Amino acid sequence: MNDEPPLYRRIAADIERRIADGDLRPGDPVPTTRAIVREWGVAMATATKALAALQQAGAIESEPRVGAVVARRRLPARSAGGLERERVVATAMEIADADGLAAVSMRAVAARLGVATMALYRHLEGKGELTLLIADAAFAEIEYPEPPPGWRSHLRIAARLLAER
Repeated sequence: MNDEPPLYRRIAADIERRIADGDLRPGDPVPTTRAIVREWGVAMATATKALAALQQAGAIESEPRVGAVVARRRLPARSAGGLERERVVATAMEIADADGLAAVSMRAVAARLGVATMALYRHLEGKGELTLLIADAAFAEIEYPEPPPGWRSHLRIAARLLAER
């Protein structure tokens, strides 16, 4: 069994390493999807998933008329109490799976985690961001096929995927 993380996670980890090493500073543009495709030799979907993972982790943010940049205010991966942002999102997804998206609230997630509601605000701006992170995590679970080169083949695969759903 292959214990290596998916390629998009390895790409995201490489960009996070560049940020941690200071090669990319807050406000600096991050590699575009096209640059990632060229550098890593991957499909556009893989590059897009890597950037989505970085945005979900709070490492990058979108800036109007600039694109993706290193986040100016990096959200902590861990608080002093050991609460992880990924755990918050996973818990919210569990609640949504069991009781529906309407049942997800900052209070419900905090109660399930056994922490004060305000502790979540060290990781998230609010329920709106939590809902987006849930959607991002759900989309990240989808295995997309690698399309052959050419825009027509990309379009055919996208149409097939939509028809299957």
